[in-house]
This record gives sequence, C-alpha cells and structure tokens, in this order.
Amino acid sequence: MFNTLNKKLLIQGIVILLFGITEFLGLMTPVRGIGERLFSPLLGFSTQLIEITLMPYHLVKKNMLGYQYIRDLELKYSQAAAESAELANLRAENAELRALIEKKDSFQSLNNQVIIAPIVSYGQPFIGKGQEDGVNEGNLILLGDTFIGRVGKTSAHQAEVILLQQASSQPVLAKTESGVSGVIVGDGKQLVLKELPTDTEIKTGEKISSEGQPGVPKGMFIGTVKEVQKQANSSMQTAIITQVASFYESHIVEVKE
Repeated sequence: MFNTLNKKLLIQGIVILLFGITEFLGLMTPVRGIGERLFSPLLGFSTQLIEITLMPYHLVKKNMLGYQYIRDLELKYSQAAAESAELANLRAENAELRALIEKKDSFQSLNNQVIIAPIVSYGQPFIGKGQEDGVNEGNLILLGDTFIGRVGKTSAHQAEVILLQQASSQPVLAKTESGVSGVIVGDGKQLVLKELPTDTEIKTGEKISSEGQPGVPKGMFIGTVKEVQKQANSSMQTAIITQVASFYESHIVEVKE
C-alpha cells in the first residue's frame, strides 16, 4: 500500500512538473487558444439560452411593475380630482352663502323673515329646513333675485319644493317689462306665460315679474322671454320663459314668507 501511494505522488509530481515546464516554455499558450476557440461559442450560446429562458420572467415582472405604477397614478389622479371637485363645491357654496347673508340683512331691514336653506334632494326637490326652522307651506323659494317656486309639504326639518315649472305649481299672475299681463304656469319642463292678447307685442328678452296676488308680492323677478308662440285662429299667444337661476345648479336657496 505504501508503494502504491508513493507511485501516485510521484506521478502527480511528474504531471505538475511537466505542466510547469510547458507553461515556462510557452507551450500551453496554443493549447489555451484552441480551448478558447472551442469553448467560447458554447459559452456564448449558453449565455444566450439563459437570457432567452429568463426573458418571459423579466417581461412579466416589468409589466407587473408598470401596471402597479399606472394603478397608483390612477388612484392619485382620482383622489386629486375628488378633492378638486369638493373644493370647487365648497367655494361655490361659500359664495352663495355670502350673497344670501347679505341679502338676508337687506330683507330683515324690511321686516321680512328670510331663511337660508340647503338643498338636500334634486330628484324630488327638498330643502333641509322645516317647520321647526320657521318654514311653512306656501312660503316663497328664491334663488338670488329670482322667484323659482314655493314650499310644499313640510316636516320638522325638511320641506318639499314645488318649482314654478312643475305642472303642480300654482299659477302666478305676471307682467312683461312692457306692461302686458298674463299668467305663469308650468308644463313640467318649462315656464309658460299664457293669456297674452295677440294684438300686444312681446319681445324676446323682456323681463317677467310677478304682478301681485295673495302670497306673492308684486315685482318679484321670474325670468325673461325666450320665445313667443302664436297660434292660428286664436286671440291669445304664449311666451316661453327662461330662468337664469336654476335650482338644480345651486346648493342653497332662500325661503321667504
């Protein structure tokens, strides 16, 4: 066994010595060149194969990161848009409130009670003030300087609003800027000034105001003439009235006795 071990060590020593001599003499350089030429294409191919194999993984990872980035951007945009809309609504409400407070002071100087009420429903018009706040059925609803409706049924803290254009609204005696009298009624969609004699001239753009009747004082601005309609073989004509102020575009209204 000892001789076998010595032989292995001797062989290993001889091999190392031979490699050392060949390296010293420069004989290994051609061998390494041949090896590089043989194995370099294989190494390059292996590298490309690994890259191709890993390409789907990198694409999926890149797409997932891009999708998450887009989702984050969409979320931030939605939050910013919501905050911007809320801020715009608050600014509009504050502007309306300031204007109404100023008007309330002028109304109170005339000993007329004016209640500022928030709109709580548009589908079925309702305001957030009721009997306990001093709002009663038949009170007038104003928006700015415009008479837009009356209070309907009331509860403790809410009240129905019957807009002038609603078919259930009570007729209002009105007069044009040029002095022609008629009756304002609603057809469910718009205001119509009826009972206008055909021999009177009604101009587009004329202002329409209340003529005065129980519950509706004289001189309340209602709207302007949008269109005049004449019917053949009729002694009367009608006018379509448009209101600049809209209940559906506001946040607060005034309630006046």
